[in-house]
Amino acid sequence: MRVVFWVGMRRILIALFAAGVSLAAQAQAPRFDVASVKPSAPNQNSSEINFGRGPAARVANQPLRDIIGWAYDIGSPSIAGDPAEYRLVGGADALLSRSFDIDARTSPDATVEQKKAMLRTLLAERFKLRIRRETRQVPLYAVTLANKTPGSGLKPSTLDCDSDQGRALRSANFDKPTPCGVARSELVGGIRIFRGAGPISAMVRRMHSQLDRPVVDETGLTGNYEWSIRYRGPRQEIDAPLFEDAVRQNLGLRIVPKTGPYEVHVIDSVEMPTPN
Repeated sequence: MRVVFWVGMRRILIALFAAGVSLAAQAQAPRFDVASVKPSAPNQNSSEINFGRGPAARVANQPLRDIIGWAYDIGSPSIAGDPAEYRLVGGADALLSRSFDIDARTSPDATVEQKKAMLRTLLAERFKLRIRRETRQVPLYAVTLANKTPGSGLKPSTLDCDSDQGRALRSANFDKPTPCGVARSELVGGIRIFRGAGPISAMVRRMHSQLDRPVVDETGLTGNYEWSIRYRGPRQEIDAPLFEDAVRQNLGLRIVPKTGPYEVHVIDSVEMPTPN
């Protein structure tokens, strides 16, 4: 009987210790000073995610799927062609597609990354979000070098559109044909133009909008580049190559279908948010 008693007490102590660790971790998690969460109004037209400078953090009329994508640096899974549509899996579509408003405040000197961490805490506490990373074998496209050197449409550059300098250039030249002025592609006289600047990983990320699988970089190229190709859509009858052909002809890169490892974020559980 004494052995059974001590075994039972040991289990209780382990459970209490684990609960204490969990509570301590929750207490140390970064969180907003105050936060309001509510479903978006049915006819709300404007939408935004604004976690810039200052104490305010605001999400307006955004699908829960995209709020999670932004908090975990995945992207916007609701946007067709965004790589995030392949990187966030699980969860009930009816809830993840529902839009919410979040208004929160924190210290004026909080950075964007700190606010993202606070948003992750809010999602865990208010939406009961449980999410984990997992590597899966999936059908994808690998971008490789077709030749020993890149093509004429892929040139070394000092530009990185994801840097502070690049964002300033993109903002200042929003309506001008600069590499940082185009997010994915543009249509000029029926010809589609895919252009941009930055590391090859940024170009590969933007290729998701043109292809039907996840895309990974296997070029081995480092540094920043500018790229530009002209191509046609699959149903267009104009004098221009298809996207995959243009990538090979102008950039000297090859798009190869294969099955390989791809990291995804798996939603194990998520619920309607608790009331304010």
